[in-house]
Amino acid sequence: MKNYTLKEISQWQIEVSTKITKISLPSLQRGFVWKPNQIESLWDSIFRGYPIGAIMMSVDEDENRFLLDGQQRCTSVALGHFNPFVENKKIFLSLKNYKPSIWIDLAPKEKTNGQEFVFRCLTQSHPWGYQLKENTSTLSMSNRRKALDYFEPKSESYLDLSSKDISPWDSYFPIPLAFVLEIECDDFENFRTILLKKTVNLSLKTQNSNNEIVDYNTIKDSDLELIYKGFCNYKKLTIPEICVDAIVLKEDRGGEKEGQDPSLFLRLNSAGTRISGEELIYSIYKAKFPEIKNLVESVGASYIAPSKIINLFSRLIIIEQNGFSSFQKDISIQNFKNKIKESDFQEKLQSYIGDENKSVAKSLIENALKIIERGQSNFPKILLKQLIVTNFELFLVLLTYIKKVGFENLNEIEKKQIASSYCWILWFSKDSKKIPAELFNLLFSNETQIGWEESTKRLITSQKVLPKVNPEIIQDQLNTIVIKNNLKHADFTDIHKHNLFTDSIKNLLFYDENNLSVFNENWDLIISKIYWNKSLLIYAQKEYMNSKFKEFNQFDSIEDTNRPWDWDHIYPDSWVYRKEGINKLVRAWVNCIGNFRALSYDDNRSENNHFSPKERFENDEKIYDSFIKDNDKKFWNQMDKNFGRIKDNEPEKTEIFLNAVISRMVNIYEEWLTNYINA
Repeated sequence: MKNYTLKEISQWQIEVSTKITKISLPSLQRGFVWKPNQIESLWDSIFRGYPIGAIMMSVDEDENRFLLDGQQRCTSVALGHFNPFVENKKIFLSLKNYKPSIWIDLAPKEKTNGQEFVFRCLTQSHPWGYQLKENTSTLSMSNRRKALDYFEPKSESYLDLSSKDISPWDSYFPIPLAFVLEIECDDFENFRTILLKKTVNLSLKTQNSNNEIVDYNTIKDSDLELIYKGFCNYKKLTIPEICVDAIVLKEDRGGEKEGQDPSLFLRLNSAGTRISGEELIYSIYKAKFPEIKNLVESVGASYIAPSKIINLFSRLIIIEQNGFSSFQKDISIQNFKNKIKESDFQEKLQSYIGDENKSVAKSLIENALKIIERGQSNFPKILLKQLIVTNFELFLVLLTYIKKVGFENLNEIEKKQIASSYCWILWFSKDSKKIPAELFNLLFSNETQIGWEESTKRLITSQKVLPKVNPEIIQDQLNTIVIKNNLKHADFTDIHKHNLFTDSIKNLLFYDENNLSVFNENWDLIISKIYWNKSLLIYAQKEYMNSKFKEFNQFDSIEDTNRPWDWDHIYPDSWVYRKEGINKLVRAWVNCIGNFRALSYDDNRSENNHFSPKERFENDEKIYDSFIKDNDKKFWNQMDKNFGRIKDNEPEKTEIFLNAVISRMVNIYEEWLTNYINA
């Protein structure tokens, strides 16, 4: 049995030329999925002398090795050996673009929770790293501001900073981990001398260095002795190889060309970072057609993961094979394994993916994106991805419709109707899991075969989708219920008791005196769907988002901590959070989209978290970027630095706050309704 040192494992990936036998990933492997805190934890285990498990290899007749199990660990090990100050174009096993850098704090005064050593993983979206103690949490805004002031002069945008221009901010004496690992000595004194010599050319600041360059000569020997102990553990650690014959990757295909069997991979991953069903389906596909992997990755145009591509188009083909008679729910692994053996299914899937010059799948996705964008050149890429990933089932219905009807057969009016219906159903359906199948039946049933607009109307009539409510009606109703009568919008008992609902809203939301629960649910949902929907806010701030993040779409949710902007409270959250005696309606509305704006880290650093709303909008550019209109601006301008916290016994201040937040929320909703849904 072979045993590998960690340095040898890193050489598979970092060094362009090596005498070590070539190590490759089998086609069934997925990409690198570990998060920064997982990488940091692995290195903590290594320096503490903990075992980190074996790796499993398959060996072919030419003694080439294929890594079956251990990719996440091996890539994390290689990243630790990556010197960010030395350009290295070698592609890691599964990292094709940006390479995170790993640092170690030589003398931290605090430790990461549950860890003995402090390792820091720096990524493109967080080049300053995460918090030291809570290493799954982002830095506070104040510390991000300071980090940006320090780092950003090296580049126009922090998103463009290279590995050599960044270092951990929440740290004390950070150095690249590679500086430690490349030392070759067997005693502490030499280790100490070599290590401190490596710090001479480091000119870094951290949040703990009091705006001074970190002085590594102040590190105590006791701290360096601990690092040396970890270094010795690193050097002693070897990773055993469990080797299996390449035959285990083969499966009998009844005379077809041999491939790799992903069922082994599924079992290997059962104790690690679990692989999803669709990822395994993609692995099955890659195992059968390894030469087409790059084509699949290009189909999604960076909006859709390759595994999702195979999932979507496998289901679309099954729908097509069944004559569009029924919606194909998520395909199971066994079902896919059976289907991929059918020559008709196999040929269709191959033809959908296509070649470099022609891909049915790519064309369908591009046409679907054109429809969703509605021809609006300023439609944010960030929002476009959000409209796809929020509900892939609904996106499958859209792809199916385009395939059956033909994009070229749709006129501009029909395309706009599809876009409006798609987006409305996506955000205002009552059951997002069931609605795609319901819509499919209306679109493709032999009894109906109606278009998207009529289908949406029927879903609204059957109360599976909420109706479109005029912004003026929502504004007037909330003015009456919340602002004038000081009620929460969902306080139905008091609302009904005082007869505060107008006939207009009653007619729209299916009011029935004998069954008030239906109306109550509809009213609560329509307000809640608008109240929380930050995608509406992205659309309203589209000019600003495009100016800052035009091509950025590299995350799955706009709620993700990986986003390159903050959700900034206009009326400061610090005036409400953990404060006593705050008016209940202020607490209820402080987290509404009407009180949020998207603000890039760059812009946010120029503001104080405690700025009053009036201070935030001192110039026209900020007013425009933040989507502030005249009818809410007049209220924000009344909230100056003396306005402060709104307590229970301050009704006039409460009314000003509610008018500002509710008016802006309705403005945001109206912007989308007018310029997207009804345009």
